[in-house]
Amino acid sequence: MGVVVTTRPDAVWLHFGHNNVWDIRVTEKHQDEFGTFAEVFAKADRLSPDLPSIHHDPEFAAYLSMTADNYRSPYPRPFPCGSVILGFDRREVELIGHRLDVADGTCDVELLRLADGEKLTLSLFTDIERDGLWGELTDSEGRPVQSCFNRLRLLPDPSTPSDIPSPVTLDAGSHALGFSQRLPYSTEAPEPERDRAMEPMRDAVMFLVDYMSRPDAQGNRWGNDGLCHIFPSVPPELYGLQPGFKFNYDTQIDLALTRFLFNAYLDAVNILGISRQERALVKEVKTLLGRIPGYPVYDSPRYGRIYTSVPGEKDEIVFNVPA
Repeated sequence: MGVVVTTRPDAVWLHFGHNNVWDIRVTEKHQDEFGTFAEVFAKADRLSPDLPSIHHDPEFAAYLSMTADNYRSPYPRPFPCGSVILGFDRREVELIGHRLDVADGTCDVELLRLADGEKLTLSLFTDIERDGLWGELTDSEGRPVQSCFNRLRLLPDPSTPSDIPSPVTLDAGSHALGFSQRLPYSTEAPEPERDRAMEPMRDAVMFLVDYMSRPDAQGNRWGNDGLCHIFPSVPPELYGLQPGFKFNYDTQIDLALTRFLFNAYLDAVNILGISRQERALVKEVKTLLGRIPGYPVYDSPRYGRIYTSVPGEKDEIVFNVPA
């Protein structure tokens, strides 16, 4: 679950969203124009490495614009789950501001109680394991205080497309608010929990095994280093596909998630007792775990050895998301 915190002069607004709540309808415009991996990579490989970016090639720029067209729709996307408004009387409470501590994910909303000049802090934190939002209101000494909010409202997401059923208010009992909204998911019969988890995991593992075993991912291109690389790839929110595939291999997030997935698959095989049925794939996974590259690092004159998001990156890159 994720929460976006916004403030206004008379309220704190909490917008809830969840990656498990997803409108699966995907538009299929340009379906016949999409290239295969091989075609796109070959097109990129033909670009001059001297270009500032692939967008400076007119043909590739037009292709990228076409492929992005479906994403301009309001869905698919992590679906908003609604908002909670914590309102207060501006004659009694003044909003000072809010800040986010990127080190621990805590958002502090600062308020001023006008009657006595006491500074209050509403601390908010999303608990990933429990899938909830924790909040605490404290004084300047960090002691819990009585709520300064005089109204609470729960709102369904106003940007929900009109063809999705409207929410229905629930009788959630005393001291609780709630609503229900049925989203247009697949109508297929539900699968057993075992199959629901294992089948997509196996599919992802099989893709990565094939992807890392391709001739382009090992051998001469890599100086015969004996490793199986994740190539091509794109560091999220950073460079995109680059001429000459600079910054397009062995990204930190790819290496981390691939190791996690491979190990999770091996654990699942043991837990489910299907080692015999999965022995061929298990063998390939164990081989690749021994040949996956190490995490990219850079020896910074200022900071010493640091991890980077991709090989070849230095210490002066400013990320808009943590690597």
